[in-house]
Amino acid sequence: MNKSFKNSALSYLAVATLALTAPAQTIEWTASSTLASQGKNRYDAKNLQSVEASVAWCEGVKGQGIGERVNAKIIASDSTHIKSLVIVNGYAKDQTTWKNNSRAKTLRFYVGGKHLSDLHLSDTITRQIIQLPESISMKGGQGNKLDLSFEIAEVYPGSKFEDACITGISFEAYAGTDIIDLRDGKTYNTVKIGTQTWMAQNLNFKTDKSKCYDNKDSNCAKYGRLYNWEEANKTCPAGWHLPSDEERDALIAYAGRAAGTKLKAKSGWDTDGNYIAGTDEFGFSGLPGGESRSKNSFEDVGVYGHWWSSGECGSGCSGSMGNGFALRYNEDYTILTHDYITDLFSVRCIKTIAAEQPAAIAANIPKEIERGQITDPRDQQTYHTIKIGTQTWMAQNLSFKMDKSPCYSNKDSNCAKYGRLYNWEEANKACPAGWHLPSAEEWEELIAYVGKETAGMKLKSASDWGTGENYIAGTDEFGFSALPGGLGFRTHAHLGDNYFYGFGNFANWWSSSDKNDGKVYSPSMSYAKKYIVWNDIDKMYLLSVRCVQLI
Repeated sequence: MNKSFKNSALSYLAVATLALTAPAQTIEWTASSTLASQGKNRYDAKNLQSVEASVAWCEGVKGQGIGERVNAKIIASDSTHIKSLVIVNGYAKDQTTWKNNSRAKTLRFYVGGKHLSDLHLSDTITRQIIQLPESISMKGGQGNKLDLSFEIAEVYPGSKFEDACITGISFEAYAGTDIIDLRDGKTYNTVKIGTQTWMAQNLNFKTDKSKCYDNKDSNCAKYGRLYNWEEANKTCPAGWHLPSDEERDALIAYAGRAAGTKLKAKSGWDTDGNYIAGTDEFGFSGLPGGESRSKNSFEDVGVYGHWWSSGECGSGCSGSMGNGFALRYNEDYTILTHDYITDLFSVRCIKTIAAEQPAAIAANIPKEIERGQITDPRDQQTYHTIKIGTQTWMAQNLSFKMDKSPCYSNKDSNCAKYGRLYNWEEANKACPAGWHLPSAEEWEELIAYVGKETAGMKLKSASDWGTGENYIAGTDEFGFSALPGGLGFRTHAHLGDNYFYGFGNFANWWSSSDKNDGKVYSPSMSYAKKYIVWNDIDKMYLLSVRCVQLI
């Protein structure tokens, strides 16, 4: 067993198609007509099954194909409910091909030969999710078949050819709360974590370049398949997708402190050495499926679970790299990763939901908030206080001067607004009498009270944060008024003494909870995130302090 743990390096990619693949025995596609082959290009109805945008079905009659149909015959082993469709309209090989050929504008949708509804499609190359007016149900078993038909009623004319084309049609199907992948009939457990719905198992859908660990089918059955980044981005079934970096981060933030322990399955991990058992608190059931970084070379099964997310690593990375996250058998945290897109890792799909509307910024602090203030008798500085739930917090960062507590960039004006920065030892004794450095549990109580998924946004000050591309304004709904005071290093091996970072964009605070490995649990906020992220911070760092009242 290899425990080397190769070093991993940290936008949602629009997927051109999310359709049904060739190995499926649950769906049989036919068509009323098909465009004649041209060289190696084939335009058969079975192309609607492909996860590739390079192939499509095109009708074969003269004119724009009005009245032509494609038909899907579905056989499911379990009782099945189809709730929505995913359609990639036109021939989505590239923008030129897509514009040249006609696209469906309205599809007349038939179930068992009876007209159910008209599907009105947008003239876009990207996938379209269509909610059905009513769920379509079928009983399981080989004798039970469901016949669906899509008839072209209107088209968007092509600029060069009359032929009407469709790249993909796929179905979001369920058996109870389990998702059924109609491409191959496999069923996956699902779990809701916060507002997100995840598959509770790794994807095991066979594609051309995916592999089982050690090329053994038994490993696919247990851990799912391993995919390169490009295939991972287009392999999830209808109604599901590879998580974006933001969705990945939101999951980790919701899990909170020791997220790695909470997301790991309770069993299936190697127990040698410094094993930290998973608690699987949310039902994510992360397993150590290992990875493959070169042809037919596999490593780290049992000790390392590694999943892709859809973001690409930027200019700071060497070569073409994609993002992801990982869990280790001997760590209690999650690891954000950058890896070459040719590497093979696991895939965990997340349910696609409608785009979220921007949150309204609260204009006023709720009237029921209890405000107050205290004066620190040591230096006569006064601090506002705020009661949130059963806790009373300082509504400002501490600014009591100690031997090793600099102001950001060593400027007094920054202390006056953002408070001082402390190492962990000084932070533990910096709060005035009757107050103390909050434990990780006290921080978590605050985060849970205001709401895990939006705690960062609700506790941030409504001003003074960076306004970059992904800026999320603070609403300060509880009067906590968190400011982006950054962090510092007293002495840094490469950056010298009193190095500071993140001012205006990030806020990091100490907790009193020592991990006994030279690191401490630390909550942090970002100008670009709604939630609070937990970090494992070395005690030598310089962070802000928020004091909470002793009770």
